[in-house]
Amino acid sequence: MLCPLCGRGNARRSCPALTKTICPLCCGTKRLVEISCPASCGYLASAREHPAVMVRRQQEQDVSQLLPSLKDLS
Repeated sequence: MLCPLCGRGNARRSCPALTKTICPLCCGTKRLVEISCPASCGYLASAREHPAVMVRRQQEQDVSQLLPSLKDLS
């Protein structure tokens, strides 16, 4: 079954806000932007607990660049 929002992806996630099944891509990109997710949404809770991979990689890169500078301050 195709996603009713984008018409391309496989609808696999049950969306409590839309009362429809949508694709993971629409769920991830439209969550709290176009879709008013309730606090009881399991996918929303999971996203809040686990930061996006790109955010985590950027934080790790920032820390690795700062550590040499901080070491010289001691």
